Amino acid sequence: MNGPAYQRMRVGDSISFCDRKSGQYIYGTIKFKHEYTSFQEMLSSEGVSNMLPFLKDSELMEGVRIYNRFPGASRVNQFGCVAIGISVTKSNLSK
Repeated sequence: MNGPAYQRMRVGDSISFCDRKSGQYIYGTIKFKHEYTSFQEMLSSEGVSNMLPFLKDSELMEGVRIYNRFPGASRVNQFGCVAIGISVTKSNLSK
């Protein structure tokens, strides 16, 4: 969702995603930030396979269903959603 924290993000800012349970992380820099009013608009514009690599671009509605199952997904009606592109500077994810 494009809540207040995401609205403050700017291209060039540092960003990190960490899973405290597994210890996995990604650190990077924001390359782009595209705001949308709905998951369907975001997936159509960004490409389903870019946002959900295990799906094909033709599986738009399945992608929307997946995003709608995320915790707090209903807030997209209030805040919209955002696609953030990052340049990874450090990560411990396996390829």
